[in-house]
Amino acid sequence: MAKMNRFNFQQVKANLKITKRELPIKLSAQAENHFAEAFDKGGLDENKWKEVNRRIDGTKEFKYKPKGISLSAHQSNPILVGKGTLRRKVARSAVERKFDRIRLVVDLPYAAIHNEGGESSIGAHSRSKFFTTHTKTYQGLKMNKKGQYKESYSRRKIEIRGEDIQVGAHTRRVPARPFMKQTSTLTSMQTELIREYMDKIWNT
Repeated sequence: MAKMNRFNFQQVKANLKITKRELPIKLSAQAENHFAEAFDKGGLDENKWKEVNRRIDGTKEFKYKPKGISLSAHQSNPILVGKGTLRRKVARSAVERKFDRIRLVVDLPYAAIHNEGGESSIGAHSRSKFFTTHTKTYQGLKMNKKGQYKESYSRRKIEIRGEDIQVGAHTRRVPARPFMKQTSTLTSMQTELIREYMDKIWNT
């Protein structure tokens, strides 16, 4: 019977120790990045999220915005991205990185309803209506290419706040827009990462 010498056995022990420490960190970081990318793509893997009304001209949500964000950002930001809080939480969601358990958690009260869908209770609140317009400011005379002096103006887009409206308490059906779940794409990525890592560490 062939015997494993002490040097090889010690190397196996060392490789196993490194693997148990490093691999969970690499896998959790991969998952965090993959889930965070969904916010830029507007969906997880090939599953696109349902459009939001705040980006659809003619809807009430398009005209009224929450405080702390510009109207242009409100109307154009990616789906599920307002101030970016949810995306940042997802990108730093790993709370446990062990060899036998990796756990990602997003501790925001509205995270689960967006991820899984369902009925959401909305409390009474007010909405501010904003209008976009442009201003023109006289800058003086400026010589053109023909050597003639012409009046020069600078133009700037501004938002004008209209009358606030009061919204009563109500419930709203929120469609599922999954940003954090195990998918076949992620499983393939994890399998490839594990294979490459094991080849590297066990063949050195």
